[in-house]
Amino acid sequence: MSYTSSSSIDSDGATSSVLETIVGYVALLFSVLLFGSFLVPVKKFEAGDGLYYQFVVCSGIFISGVFVMLFNGVLNPGPIYFEPYAMVGGLIFVIGNLFSVPIIQCIGISLGPCIWGAFNLVTGWVTGTFGLFGLNADKNDIQIFWLNCIGALLSVCSVPLYALIKVRDKSEVVASEKYTKVPDEESDKAIELYDEGIPQVTENVDDKVHEDTEKSGKSDISVVLNEDVNSQIDLNEKVGTESAIKSTPTTPPQIPSQQDVKSPIFLLIDKMPKTTKKIVGVILSVISGMMYGSNLDTPNYLKNSGKGSPNGIDYVFSQYCGIMFSSTFFLLAYCIVFRNKPIVYSSTTMPALIAGVMWGLAQALLFYANTSLPYIIVYPIVCTLPSLISSLWGIVVFKEIFGWRNFMFFAAGTLVLFVGIICIVISR
Repeated sequence: MSYTSSSSIDSDGATSSVLETIVGYVALLFSVLLFGSFLVPVKKFEAGDGLYYQFVVCSGIFISGVFVMLFNGVLNPGPIYFEPYAMVGGLIFVIGNLFSVPIIQCIGISLGPCIWGAFNLVTGWVTGTFGLFGLNADKNDIQIFWLNCIGALLSVCSVPLYALIKVRDKSEVVASEKYTKVPDEESDKAIELYDEGIPQVTENVDDKVHEDTEKSGKSDISVVLNEDVNSQIDLNEKVGTESAIKSTPTTPPQIPSQQDVKSPIFLLIDKMPKTTKKIVGVILSVISGMMYGSNLDTPNYLKNSGKGSPNGIDYVFSQYCGIMFSSTFFLLAYCIVFRNKPIVYSSTTMPALIAGVMWGLAQALLFYANTSLPYIIVYPIVCTLPSLISSLWGIVVFKEIFGWRNFMFFAAGTLVLFVGIICIVISR
């Protein structure tokens, strides 16, 4: 009787452990998908120099943190943890997040996340392996330390391969789309006009007619174009300039918006030569990756030292409060520097808020997965797969990478990175 009861308990414990592992992998999967896609909503919108953008993103993160705290309180009744030291991790993240918009402006959504993802991995590997910042050193737990070092080195070697990729900026992508999406009717019409020896009519003919009319008082066009243009010219000659202007559909005066004003930081990056822009983008990506790789150190320190909760999900709200306070501080400093005239792109507000909520949910799922799964499994996956997903967005949707040469560099960098990850995992 006692044996049966013990077996039942062991069976229930094993089932619970397997279920917890499965849920952990599911949480990790959704975390990876969200981390790799959270920049997509803002990609098609002007983000300026990123200061206002990062504030809205961090607001979305804070909102998601509040809901995570409430949801966790419902599922796990008990005290709500708030650790001020975990807020330092939020500050570290915000410093890295400040560079995200300039990075995308410099080297695109395909290349940037790949580089900062690699350095995110290396930073986490160094702090975790050697026990920096008061963390538990995992060096003694590594079975094949030399293989672990090779894996970290290969991860770093993937960065130069990614840096060799030539990425098209937004203007080049737009120009390419306009060139490739010429309607068939317009092409056929242009061919017919060319065959007949008639000059093509551009969209600016009406503007040119009005310009000449205002200067000379009458239309001085003597070339017969087609029936539509002839009717407009006849109208100008019959009723004169004033009536022609009155008969032309008028549009309300365009009021300059703040979105037409470019931030000095944005203009500085935009005017950089391509080589300089790539170098700046790579350097900022390295710094950003190091910040991202360190933002979990403070919660992990509290967990390892026994000074805080053993459950990672309990640190979400504390870290998100640090993110919100830090982003607000940087926004206020930005307003002071610009004399209360910040460059605000209002169209970015909703996409940035969505991006923040996506990142907040991804980070919360990462905290949960880090509690359910071994650190050596979670960290390599969450540092590399989001970069690959982000790159696929840039290749398939935004057309930032083109040409076999660039695809070969991308494939080589991804292969080297994955081999490095495999070496790190096997070494444990």
